Amino acid sequence: MFLASVALIIPGVGFLASYLISLGMTSKPKDSRSTKHGPRVTATSPKTSHGIPERYVVIRQISSSEFSSVHLAQDQVTGNRVLLKKITKPEILTNVKIPQAYGLAVPIAKFQDKDTQYEVLEYIEGWTLAEIIELNRSHVGVEGYLLHDWTEQLLKILVPLHNSHPAIVHRDINPSNILVRRESLELVLLDLSCAVAVSGSGEQIPVGRFGYTAPEQLQRRAVPASDLYSVGMVVYSMNLCKEPPTVTARQHRERDKLELRNVTLTTNLQSVFERLVALDPRQRFSDASEALATLNVPVTIKADYGNELWLPSKGKVAMGCLSWEYIRPDGTSLSHGFWFPSS
Repeated sequence: MFLASVALIIPGVGFLASYLISLGMTSKPKDSRSTKHGPRVTATSPKTSHGIPERYVVIRQISSSEFSSVHLAQDQVTGNRVLLKKITKPEILTNVKIPQAYGLAVPIAKFQDKDTQYEVLEYIEGWTLAEIIELNRSHVGVEGYLLHDWTEQLLKILVPLHNSHPAIVHRDINPSNILVRRESLELVLLDLSCAVAVSGSGEQIPVGRFGYTAPEQLQRRAVPASDLYSVGMVVYSMNLCKEPPTVTARQHRERDKLELRNVTLTTNLQSVFERLVALDPRQRFSDASEALATLNVPVTIKADYGNELWLPSKGKVAMGCLSWEYIRPDGTSLSHGFWFPSS
């Protein structure tokens, strides 16, 4: 199965091994999701030289950043595939209790080896928004009703966080941390390791991705409105299929107005978007609930997006090549192809 995100592909033997492992695991159909109670990790679990319990067989690396790396792994005990997140800088972690809510990828298990911490996450079939954006750069991005719907979904996902007491801020919302479920095209917000509870005092360790991070968050003062700035820039990126401008670039060109492309006249998304991406947090909505209420004022919204949003199908890795099938959201196949990694 191809997990959302462009897999880091290692030529030669490594790929052949990954492919053979994948074939071995597909011989017995398994549910792609974790068990109801998730894997149990105990202090006595046998470890490999890398500090990872032997029950997890790493298939491939999914993504990496300055703070962590995520791997697709097979749980030898449950037989399910999971996401194994290796946190290389534990100082970014907080003891924030994340509410169990639909659309939030809350870890189902955690364990530690020396200075490295690990989180086990449910594996969900789908793609990241980053992958979809990359695939559509030469085509048309997300527009019309689908753009409105995905904006609404992101705000709904944030409501339980922002309504917590104290409010919880995600702080790292970007296309790589947003998963699109294969079956329903519903969104899931990933990587809650950097989430922080808003308090009246104390500086925060700065985290986030340039272009998606609000000015006040860069100054170590993230608030719920900071997440809304990130949501706005995600909307900008998936609509135009390009990276948003950084805070510094925008401050040097204050008169330039960010506009969405082909936003239907029957929705107020453009005006909501402008408030989401305001540089001054006082000009934004206070939290996700307020933004959602404004987005959903009575207007006529119809399924008017007519562009072909390309989605990658299940990818099969063989000897360093990844086969693709481009499909529309309705499942209609457009074409087939092969991707040869450059490194």
